[in-house]
Amino acid sequence: MDLPQSELSGTNEVLVYCTRCGTSSQAESRFCTDCGASLSDLPQAPPALFNAVGVGWYFAAFALVFFSAVPAVFFDQLFHALLVVTVLTYGGLTLCSVWAIGRGKLVLEHLTGHIPSHYSWRSAIFLVVGMIAYSLSAEWITYYPIAIHWPEAYQEFLNQRLFLTRQDVADPVLYNILMVATLVVIAPLVEEIFFRMLVFPRLSLKWGTTAGIIVSSLMFASLHDMAWVGAFVFGVASCALYMRTRTILIPIAVHSLNNALAALLGWWAIEQGWDTTFDPTALQTELYTAIVLLVLASPVVFGLIGRWWPTKGDQLPYFVNRDARRSNTM
Repeated sequence: MDLPQSELSGTNEVLVYCTRCGTSSQAESRFCTDCGASLSDLPQAPPALFNAVGVGWYFAAFALVFFSAVPAVFFDQLFHALLVVTVLTYGGLTLCSVWAIGRGKLVLEHLTGHIPSHYSWRSAIFLVVGMIAYSLSAEWITYYPIAIHWPEAYQEFLNQRLFLTRQDVADPVLYNILMVATLVVIAPLVEEIFFRMLVFPRLSLKWGTTAGIIVSSLMFASLHDMAWVGAFVFGVASCALYMRTRTILIPIAVHSLNNALAALLGWWAIEQGWDTTFDPTALQTELYTAIVLLVLASPVVFGLIGRWWPTKGDQLPYFVNRDARRSNTM
């Protein structure tokens, strides 16, 4: 089990902080490795960074955001309901992120990182394709007991669609534009910044990298209703990808592509005129199909997660990017 990481270094290594130039040095060092100041004569006051915001505050803020979408149920117009959910949920997460970054005096360049030159997107594309198959099959398997015991509730699930027509709302174009913007732009950007760029490092510093990945992914999954299984696995993969690439830009791009493909499938289903009537006779066949799809997708998804999984002693991206920036300016 990995140990919580030092706030300053992002690893289990104990470092001291030079308040004159801001450079970190080994705990046993007598002088700063950058400016030469005596470390014994300077007060050791490390910057707050991620520890400026307590773990409990993140949980409390997330709970408020989670329940902020409740007022949407009081709107008869679906467009107004979607607008309320988008503004309150993602607006709340954005405000939390901005406040946490400012309070900890976190440097945006160190947080976001840079996409490596000549980065191969092949693995990321494989992850997206695998996650689409994994998420759809996992969601269907999750709904199977509901289909058996509560067929009416399952029929309501089948009637849900990402995109609407004039039979559903007065202005379907406006609704669908907002839905696409939320799925492809707003959600990937805000969720990756909050859960992966801020919550994950904070939890990792307190409980260790593995716990940080699992807990932050559970929080992320709780926003996705019955699709929580696929969302949890995607959260884990996104954390591992963030640790691997040292930039949040690639997880944001992968998240956006994942949602775009899901939206495309939803639009294609409408165009094909798929029959959403519940057919109990096809239940077993659909279950077996979902299991086969899950089995086929799992090696791809979990193989990539294992390949990207951080090893013991790996620094959090923020600290790697910070140290790289310092070395480039020396």
